[in-house]
Amino acid sequence: MKRTTTLLTLVLATLFSISAMATDPINGTPEVKILPTEAGKLKVLYVNGHEKTVHVKIFGQDGLLIDDKVKLNNTDNGFIKMYNLKKLDAGKYWIEISDASMVVKYEITYQNNQMVWATYWDGMLPADEGLASN
Repeated sequence: MKRTTTLLTLVLATLFSISAMATDPINGTPEVKILPTEAGKLKVLYVNGHEKTVHVKIFGQDGLLIDDKVKLNNTDNGFIKMYNLKKLDAGKYWIEISDASMVVKYEITYQNNQMVWATYWDGMLPADEGLASN
């Protein structure tokens, strides 16, 4: 009985921790991250149980390159989606992830078929402060 109670407590604590990490506890805002992945690819993590349509846009020097609308069903609390950048030239790109209530932007430094570096971009952080790499 003690083992069952301990196991149940651990499971509940883990579930609570996962749900607490999914959103900003102060503002309840969604989590949006660029995750490390294989060379030449970009992985987007979006967690928010309230929104059902998310726009992912990738911009280059010449404007909009990728415009992806991700529709979530009623049971989805988010998504992880991979974007292939291997056909793009080396350089700086910007990714914008938005829903009805927020917009998050990252600057991406891409070198042909190598790791992708992403920097959270709000116009205030230094360009060399990377948040994700492969």
